[in-house]
Amino acid sequence: VMAGTTPHPAAGKLPPPHSSFHLSNDKLSPKCEKLPTAAAATTYTVSTILRNIYLSRPRRKQHPDDVMVCDCASSACCLQDVCINRLMFVECDPKYCPCGARCTNQRFARRQYADVALMPP
Repeated sequence: VMAGTTPHPAAGKLPPPHSSFHLSNDKLSPKCEKLPTAAAATTYTVSTILRNIYLSRPRRKQHPDDVMVCDCASSACCLQDVCINRLMFVECDPKYCPCGARCTNQRFARRQYADVALMPP
């Protein structure tokens, strides 16, 4: 408290709760009631999607001037502490990377994903 001022009487205290507020059941989202349980979700079949299918507009082609090309030497092959693209969390473009097929920073382009498994309920 500064000199010559008086503290606010309710400083540091929360206001009293509003006892008149009540959320009626019709305001709750009906979408939540239709969600499947964890046990029911395990019975669904899953289909693998290999590529996106664009229905609204054609896929935008990247201009060569917009491609982020790393400056890795062919001996380094985009190692973790050398590749500028990897340090910025960007994958190297397979067409423009100086390491070519030996580049180790193209996991999405090569579909090298982590193994996943469905957890039991």
